[in-house]
Amino acid sequence: MKSYLFLLPLLLLSTCKKDDDENLSRVIEFDDPVDVTITGYTDDLMEPFLSRDGTMLMFNNNNDPSYNTNLHWAIKVNETTFTYLGEISNVNSPDLEAVATMDVNNNLFFVSTRDYFTSLVTLFQTTFANGATSTITPLGSLSLNVVGWLNFDVEVTADGNQLYFADGRYDATGGPHEANLAIAEKMEISMYGSPARTN
Repeated sequence: MKSYLFLLPLLLLSTCKKDDDENLSRVIEFDDPVDVTITGYTDDLMEPFLSRDGTMLMFNNNNDPSYNTNLHWAIKVNETTFTYLGEISNVNSPDLEAVATMDVNNNLFFVSTRDYFTSLVTLFQTTFANGATSTITPLGSLSLNVVGWLNFDVEVTADGNQLYFADGRYDATGGPHEANLAIAEKMEISMYGSPARTN
């Protein structure tokens, strides 16, 4: 048995090499970036989201605390031009609304600080249609429920079955001073299970 032990590393290397080559990520090449024009909009544009069918752009204006950050939308004219249609109705408040994302069934998710100081919740879900939203539902099960920690970024998968989001720790000087990524699986409409978090 002893005489064969030296062959074990060679055997492992030869079997792993083929699998490793097959599992390497392919290189994705991008063209040079081009400017996109939003006709009728002249303010800051941040955190854009392109609808799954590519026909609509959602975004927020400047998210500096001195601004009233709200969600806006525009429709596609061509690959580099959109027409601004205004703020999304029934979703904005005097507090921050930002980071829109939507699944193929028009379930819209976003970040808002509207209820943070009473509920510690900053992720919300609603349904989008024709520039307006329906009832807004807080996603309280995704909050860490710790003062100073908040969910500050979100992305939903196209089918709506997973939410990816970031937890961040903030204080009076700003932040995030530390952050973790998390993922939650959909259990039922507007209900997501306990998220798995990074450390």
